Amino acid sequence: MKHSGFAMKEKEIKGVQMHLHHTLNCLVGPQGEGFDSSAADPCKGMGNGAINDTSGEMKMMLMHAAMLARTAEQLHSYEAAKQTAMAVHTLLSEASKSK
Repeated sequence: MKHSGFAMKEKEIKGVQMHLHHTLNCLVGPQGEGFDSSAADPCKGMGNGAINDTSGEMKMMLMHAAMLARTAEQLHSYEAAKQTAMAVHTLLSEASKSK
């Protein structure tokens, strides 16, 4: 959730996308779809990725957040990327409440 929050505060699309990729790396883990070892992995050593380490409703929300984070990489509009970051952050916030 921390990096999706950073993404929301960025002033340029590259920064939004960078922090959302950090978020994606944390969600999917080193073996997951979209993991990029050239991007930072702020959750290194904290498990196998949040999606792999959870189940039920929380897992579904995390999977949706990962899908949105992947989508943000394809966007060319700063506003669209920023809105996507807000959606990812909201999903992660809701997922944290469903523990």
